Amino acid sequence: MRCSNFTTFMILAILSAALIAACGGDGSDSGSSDVSSSGVTTMPVDGAPFGDRIAEAGFQVTQFRGFPAQLPGRDAYAVVYRKGSTGGVLYTAAQGNSGDQPVWHWFFSDEAPDSVTYLELNDDGLWDVRVHFGDKHTDFIQESDFSFFGKLRPDLIAMNGSASEADGLWRAFDGDTTTAWLSGDGDGWMEVYSPLGLRDGVLSLRLHADGAASKLSVEADGKQVSSFDLESTPLEQVFQLGDGAMRASTLRLEFSGGNAAVSEVQIR
Repeated sequence: MRCSNFTTFMILAILSAALIAACGGDGSDSGSSDVSSSGVTTMPVDGAPFGDRIAEAGFQVTQFRGFPAQLPGRDAYAVVYRKGSTGGVLYTAAQGNSGDQPVWHWFFSDEAPDSVTYLELNDDGLWDVRVHFGDKHTDFIQESDFSFFGKLRPDLIAMNGSASEADGLWRAFDGDTTTAWLSGDGDGWMEVYSPLGLRDGVLSLRLHADGAASKLSVEADGKQVSSFDLESTPLEQVFQLGDGAMRASTLRLEFSGGNAAVSEVQIR
C-alpha cells in the first residue's frame, strides 16, 4: 500500500508540472488568466541591459527582471526606467552569443512606470504584459499591441507614438516584413519616441507593396533634418540622418507622393 501511495503521488506531481509548463510558466514564475506573474525575482539594477544608455539619457532603472522569452533558445529580460513623469519598458533578449539586444520598447510620455509583470489575458497561449504605475496599470495584448517574436534589433527606438493612422503602428517594428503599418488613403506620417537617443543616425526602412509613397521627410523634435527619394522596392533602404536627429526625443517620418505601407523601421 505504501508503494501504491507513493506511485500515485509521483503521477500527480508529474501531471501538475506538465500543466504548469503548458500554461507557459516554470513553477517559480507562473501566470494565468488575469493573474500576474508571482515569485518575481528583481535583479540588481546596475546589471540591467543598456543601463549606461538609460543613465546617459537622465533616466533611472526601477526594475530589472527575467521575462518569458516566448521563442526557444532565447534568454529574455525586462528593464523599467523612469524620470519625473515619463519612463519606459525595454524588453531585451539574447540568443547564442548575440548578447542582450532590444526586441520591444514602449515609452510613456506622461506617466512613469515602476514595474512590469507578464500574464495571460486572452487565453491564446501568448504572454501579455501589465505595466504598473503605482496603483494603476495598463495592459498590452501580444500580437494585438506588440510582439515578443520580433528579431533582435540594433536600435533602441520606442515602438509607440502617434501616426496619421494610429492602428497597427507597432507592425512597423515587429520584425515581420509580411505585416505593415498602413497610412490609409493619401500621404501619411508616423512619429515615434527616441528617449535614449541615437548612436549612428541611420534610418533603415522597408516598404510593403500596398504603398506608393515616393518621398520621405524626417523631422527631429519638430525640425526637418533630412529628406529622401523612396524606391519602389520591398528591399531595405538605408538613409543617413542629419546631426539634429541624434539627441531628439521624437522623430517624425512624413511620407508623400502616395499612401505609405511600412513593413519595418529601424533608427539607430
